[in-house]
Amino acid sequence: MATSGTNTPKFAAANKPWLTALLLSSVTVLSGACASTSGSSDPAQNGGAGAVAGQSVSAGASAGGSGATTGAAGSADGGGSPAAGAAAAAGSADGGAGATSGGSAGMSGSGGVSGMASGGTGTGGSATGGGSNGGPWTGWRVSGTTIVDGAGKELIPRGIGIGEWHNIESYMLDFDTPDVGGVGETKLRAALVKAMGQTNADAFFSTWEANLVTPDDIAKWASWGVNSIRLPINYREISSADGVYLEAGFKVISDFVAACKAKGIYVVLDLHAAPGSHNCEQMSDSPDGIARVWTQPELYRQWTIDLWQEIARRYANEPFVAGYDFFDEPFDVASDASFTEGDGVLRKMYLDLTAAVRSVDPNHILFVEGTNWSQDPGFDGLKPAWDPQMAWSMHLYNFDSKALVPLKPYTDLRTSTNRPVWDGETGENDDTWLSGMVAELEAAKIGWNMWTYKKIGDTTQAYTIKAPANYAKMQSYLAGKGSAPAQADATTIMMALADNAASAKCTYNAAYVKAVFNK
Repeated sequence: MATSGTNTPKFAAANKPWLTALLLSSVTVLSGACASTSGSSDPAQNGGAGAVAGQSVSAGASAGGSGATTGAAGSADGGGSPAAGAAAAAGSADGGAGATSGGSAGMSGSGGVSGMASGGTGTGGSATGGGSNGGPWTGWRVSGTTIVDGAGKELIPRGIGIGEWHNIESYMLDFDTPDVGGVGETKLRAALVKAMGQTNADAFFSTWEANLVTPDDIAKWASWGVNSIRLPINYREISSADGVYLEAGFKVISDFVAACKAKGIYVVLDLHAAPGSHNCEQMSDSPDGIARVWTQPELYRQWTIDLWQEIARRYANEPFVAGYDFFDEPFDVASDASFTEGDGVLRKMYLDLTAAVRSVDPNHILFVEGTNWSQDPGFDGLKPAWDPQMAWSMHLYNFDSKALVPLKPYTDLRTSTNRPVWDGETGENDDTWLSGMVAELEAAKIGWNMWTYKKIGDTTQAYTIKAPANYAKMQSYLAGKGSAPAQADATTIMMALADNAASAKCTYNAAYVKAVFNK
């Protein structure tokens, strides 16, 4: 989510002590359009999470990647599944029924929800279109212009996006930096390692993650009437190279899904930071303003396709995964969130992603975001719809006024394509606006997902994290405006911040919860 300009959203990504080689010693600020690549590749992106220490990897699980993408466009525009004619993934034996690898007990670096899940969630893909053991699919699905549950009953998704859990952007920590070239996950980790040392920085992130989302938080969501959570994922946590997968990262996802499942909450898996970055901003963890999925497709395009195929293979039979959100706000031109070579580049990528996913998973909803920060008219170049189980996902914000965002462009999109629309991100406004926006969406039978859950410094979310003593010193340093405190002082400050991320130590914004959830 971008923070400047009317309706322009902002966001970031990643997690875990995966970063032992750090790419930056200072904050580089870019502006305007995405920076030129000059034929170079970002060393932090090109190596992916290769610096992960002590995490097990699984390369064989998807060996062969997603050769299923060939010919994707051929059947895409006919409204049927582009998986028809797509070859099964080479690494998904038995026609896409390969068993999930990983998912063993104990959640690395995220003890907050550890113990609620008994192993992983997925049991492998199903080529039959049914659920586990060949039975009928019991998860959410698309029926015309609506989303329905396993019994075919129409539902409205109501939920929260938890970007700050494994997906920190600078503004969430109250030291706002420019969207393009600002401080996302990679730069934050580099800066904290420089200030605190590797061990202390790792301890900060582990404590932050353990405190920010716990079983009590998930129970609280259920009490508010939340039926869905959008889980932002940074590729660095689950893949270090094309075809190489990090089991510790997948275990975090699996345990979280299982914990939500226990409370009747569905999870949308959102690739918020694709390999190489799929937009120019810190939300996709682009450290230098380059969206390399598009500018260096020879390195990152197939990796991204293969990664989504692996995600789908693992969770194909998990009905409490509501669906797959392929990209958060994709673009390669920062000034207007467009594509240098036109929207056809994005549509073709979506077709190829769909073919790869459908080769192992015929059931889950595919949530498709547009250009222009996934706002009107950002879907015009993506039509017509190409899969019967897809939904359009817009992001509705208004940072410049208190006027509600008109819904007619999105209800028209719904009608003209015969597919549901879902407000996958909204919020970041006062309680009056939030209450009005939710009422407008509910009246139009459009699901919604609030961004975000906890932040420092404002009340536009359920909880406000309290800044610890002397935090201003770290704010100045992290924003690139001052030097770091002494290592001991930096560690004390940041560990206090991580402790303060626990809900019991936060300020509960009751007016917000009343405005959004009427609780």
